[in-house]
Amino acid sequence: MPGTDRLPVLLKLSRGREILLNFIGVTVESDRRYIHFPSNKHMFTPVPAGQQNNPKQIYELYNGGSVPVNYAIDLVPLELLKQENFDQAVFECLNPQGTILPGRTTATEWLFSPLEAKTYMVDVPIHIDRGDSALITLTGVGYDQRVMGDTMPISDQQADLTGVPAVQSVPVPGQLLFLSQERIVFGNVPMYSQARHLVFAINRSHDHVVSFEWHVTASADSRIETQSAPASLGPSSHGGTPADTPIPAVDPVTPRSRTEVDTSYKEEKANQDREEIKRNPTFGVVTENLLENTLLNIISEATRPRLVALLPKPSTPQSGNK
Repeated sequence: MPGTDRLPVLLKLSRGREILLNFIGVTVESDRRYIHFPSNKHMFTPVPAGQQNNPKQIYELYNGGSVPVNYAIDLVPLELLKQENFDQAVFECLNPQGTILPGRTTATEWLFSPLEAKTYMVDVPIHIDRGDSALITLTGVGYDQRVMGDTMPISDQQADLTGVPAVQSVPVPGQLLFLSQERIVFGNVPMYSQARHLVFAINRSHDHVVSFEWHVTASADSRIETQSAPASLGPSSHGGTPADTPIPAVDPVTPRSRTEVDTSYKEEKANQDREEIKRNPTFGVVTENLLENTLLNIISEATRPRLVALLPKPSTPQSGNK
């Protein structure tokens, strides 16, 4: 039956405490468009106030139904907050519209740009095409980096809030293939670098051969590369598959070498420096050092004692001599 089911379970530990667990499950109709919201509140990672390039943060939407769902985030509250803050976008959504496949999760990308060291809150409606809308309260904290220093650095966002472990502990009846890790968190990867994790596929069957192949099920997952072709595992055997993150600053559709990336970065940096000199004409470091050395030489020459040789005076005839 469609609806929300709740099952309280009392967990008793031997010679320990008792814990009351509340299991909650939602059942929807097969044709209903449904996005599951664990909470109507979301808090972004704190960001220093007044920065120009703020980190990109995400808010995930999960399609718990069996049909694709089209969503649209109402940007009117964000525009009103922008007008209240001197026409500065405090919260900015980079992909306010999209489609979520059944059983999949999409990451809405956000920029939080605080002007002051305070807490910002805004209620944002999320509309579901031919479905129920939801009102989510977004909260962001801006802080003064001059006061806090490095005590509040940007940290890796928690990728999963469900509490489900990354390793499968209970096998499904008839399951033969298991993974050493079912959930990998790469965290914040520095630019021009690469992170790598090794995942093992394990065949726990003693009689059957298992074949497997990796599939990319969403366009956002194309940033993660698996270096493994379709393979087979014999009974009671295992094999490793590297999972890599490509260089984040490079378009994954057009791969380039490290030398090309460095050259492109240096050219872009040189162009930015030239534009900055045109906007703010100032003396360069080399010119300032040259002028300083020239001035020091002039001062030292002026104050250094010198010996000057004077010519002897010519002798004049005395009046008594003839």
